[in-house]
Amino acid sequence: MGAFASVLIHVGKDNFENIVAFDLSSRSLRVFLAISALISWIGIALGAKRLHDRDIRGFWVVIPTLITIAIVALQNTGHGGSIEHPSVAIHVLTLASMGFNLWLLVQCGFLKGTQGPNRWGADPLGAAKAG
Repeated sequence: MGAFASVLIHVGKDNFENIVAFDLSSRSLRVFLAISALISWIGIALGAKRLHDRDIRGFWVVIPTLITIAIVALQNTGHGGSIEHPSVAIHVLTLASMGFNLWLLVQCGFLKGTQGPNRWGADPLGAAKAG
């Protein structure tokens, strides 16, 4: 959301249609995609680290990003329907993304890490628990 706000501040609300329509010739969309890619990379790295702390493969954190790419690809090929009437595929992918993001929220935000070392290293809180 911060990336989106930065783009709107940078290019103004008059170019909003280019962002929504994914007009790749638009400077505002290129800036938005660059900022979004950077923020996504940071989020994926942090999520993978947290999943490793839970003894879960970090790859799972990439799935919502892949679903988003699939949604954008469907929209750009004309198979996504319209904003007012999205296709069934868009609905299914959106629900899958929501479910997966909810699972990630619970795994990364609410559950404790594994006790002691796991296959990705020592417990980062091991020294704090012992002291």
